[in-house]
Amino acid sequence: MATKHYLHIGSIQISSTVIVLFVSFVIALQHGFNYGMWNHNTYLLQGFHLFEPDLLVRDWLTNETTHYHPFFSWIVYCLYLLTPNGWSFGIANFVTIALSVFYIYKIINIIFKESQPLLIFLITSSFIVATETFSLGGSYIFSLTFQPSTIASLTFLAGFYYFLKNRFLLSGVILAIGGLFHVNFLILGIPLYGAFHIYKREKSYIKNIVLQLMPSLLVLLFHLPIIIASSLSPDASTARVIFQEIHAPQHYLPNTYLNEFLPFYSWHIFAFMLGWKYLETNNIMHTVKIYFIIQLSFITIASIFTTIIFIPSVSQLYVWRLAPFSILLAQIIGGYGILRKLGTAYKNKLDIKHILLFFVYSGLIYLIWNNHYGWFKQVTVRSLIYIGLVVVLSGFIKKCYVMSAVKRFNFK
Repeated sequence: MATKHYLHIGSIQISSTVIVLFVSFVIALQHGFNYGMWNHNTYLLQGFHLFEPDLLVRDWLTNETTHYHPFFSWIVYCLYLLTPNGWSFGIANFVTIALSVFYIYKIINIIFKESQPLLIFLITSSFIVATETFSLGGSYIFSLTFQPSTIASLTFLAGFYYFLKNRFLLSGVILAIGGLFHVNFLILGIPLYGAFHIYKREKSYIKNIVLQLMPSLLVLLFHLPIIIASSLSPDASTARVIFQEIHAPQHYLPNTYLNEFLPFYSWHIFAFMLGWKYLETNNIMHTVKIYFIIQLSFITIASIFTTIIFIPSVSQLYVWRLAPFSILLAQIIGGYGILRKLGTAYKNKLDIKHILLFFVYSGLIYLIWNNHYGWFKQVTVRSLIYIGLVVVLSGFIKKCYVMSAVKRFNFK
């Protein structure tokens, strides 16, 4: 039976469900109700043509190119049927992001169900709000517009949640649904989860691999003709150069965004320094540690083979799609570490080491914002650093004052 968690503000008791729903709505609202902007300029064309067959009849992009997200076009068609003015796209994005945040809480709750998961969720949510989930190569979890990756991000989080519950078939089906709408998630999810099961090698790991990966492999068969046709085309090499080096180097050529690796690895150092040692050896935390290392290794290896040694096929996989999810897990682990340190800081002697460590953490956070999230985010992070410093120092001063009083008056 699930444990209910509450937040106490004075005499007021608020249930975790109310708080999580509120935070989910706030994060969803942060991304707004947008339509007809950014990636919508390409992702909506085929679906709009299905809705209005008399329009875009001579458009080259709509009618003469291969679409990588054919199933999403039918979602677009249905949303146009609901609201031709585009409001349904904003609502769909809002609902999908809110559900994604809710699954983030469920992930935290299943990992840290005995360690105040609600507070860990609130700490993690503050990072999500501040960073908007942006990471390497223009990757993100939440988008300003409803698009294929919006659905795939939700299924990637939900699939991970059921994976942690050892419901491998359900996890595999959900991940496959995401891959149906966005093939990049499909191609990355198969080796990621496959590597996990092979590394862990539980007694029934062959069965677990089949349950986990079979749905995705079936969906991959559907995408295979498009993948083969694009890779075996005589113009494939030229198309790759045009697409990766001219059209979207900000996605596929890491040498154009090397500065973004600093905040990426800073988040992971943040997790290792703060929370890693507190992750216990129970089954679920062991699972999280293995998954975390495998995911980080995938991103690191892909980055090496696209910077130090450039292999076009590795770049084309766009492994950096995993980066914001890896950062999210690092933020969760770091949030857990923050909670553990706050819980033990005043039980033990608070000495200069705590202050020095705090400045190290603060420096990492500052580097994260300064090198990736822009100057307008620095105001937020500086405020967080100053508030945290005041809390730490005031706790130190208060403890010294109390200990001095105890010694002077010999209180028992």
